[in-house]
Amino acid sequence: MKGLLRCYGIFLLLAMLLVPSGQVSAAVISTTLFYDDVLLTGGVANGHFPNLWDVQACPLVLSGTVDLTGVASGVNTFANAQLGLRTLGYSDFSPAGMGVWIDFPQVTGPGAVHQVNMLISGGFATITIDGIAQGPIPVPGDPTKMQVFYGLDGYATVHTVAFSNLNVQGCLVLETGTVNGGGAFFAEDSGGAGNVVPGGKGSFAFLAKRKDTANIGQIKFVYDLNQIRLESTNYDWVTVSDVQGVFEGTATLNGTGSYKFRVRAVDGDVNGSTDRFEIRIWTPDGNFEAPIHRAEGYLAQGQIVVHKK
Repeated sequence: MKGLLRCYGIFLLLAMLLVPSGQVSAAVISTTLFYDDVLLTGGVANGHFPNLWDVQACPLVLSGTVDLTGVASGVNTFANAQLGLRTLGYSDFSPAGMGVWIDFPQVTGPGAVHQVNMLISGGFATITIDGIAQGPIPVPGDPTKMQVFYGLDGYATVHTVAFSNLNVQGCLVLETGTVNGGGAFFAEDSGGAGNVVPGGKGSFAFLAKRKDTANIGQIKFVYDLNQIRLESTNYDWVTVSDVQGVFEGTATLNGTGSYKFRVRAVDGDVNGSTDRFEIRIWTPDGNFEAPIHRAEGYLAQGQIVVHKK
């Protein structure tokens, strides 16, 4: 069990919890998530992203880039990469008929970089690779609990596959649980729209909880280099997986206005890595993909803790 949060953030956090805000919402929310790049190296390697998607509630689009330039070719050498969706709890490689995925065997072209797109609608998937569409094909498994997975299966030598620019547009399942944290990080240069001046110290304290159909909590975030002081007024939605919480809401910026924000808070202790905090802020007539402010980094002080039942 993790220890208490550092004093850096706990007093602010406790003060916020005395007056939590909440809003009732549906079990899913139509939104877009951008995933971290993934690099797989070796013979066999695989994994998945924690979020759940309901492809029955609305159509889903998974898109991204698959780089096979690190796949070796030669006599008796083989590698197969996969990217797709499968039912919660099943394998992250060829999940026994419980999902749909794109195969990238060596015969499709080792050394190639592919642009991929998968549309799931009405129980069928249409897969497009480099502009060439295939399908539709049936999507087996539980359509209400799907996760994006990726994998590599190779032998005879070391192979490398890179998945990048991954994003999903669809109905995100709002999972119950609690994530809270307080601390500080030094902002990275993400290269994305709205990135804050890199290298400055960002501080935060928050609670985000989804119980039944209520989204509860508050957040305060400060980044002095860009004169950002954000304080939430309401949460629109919260979802909590085993390793992270993602939540979105409305806030004031420097004490005025009504701005939208989204936070991804990662509990690194769950998978042996470092806690991470990411926030994007945009105007009501803007969108998450083009924020006016974006700050992210691994924690230098404090902790993020996920409580998943």
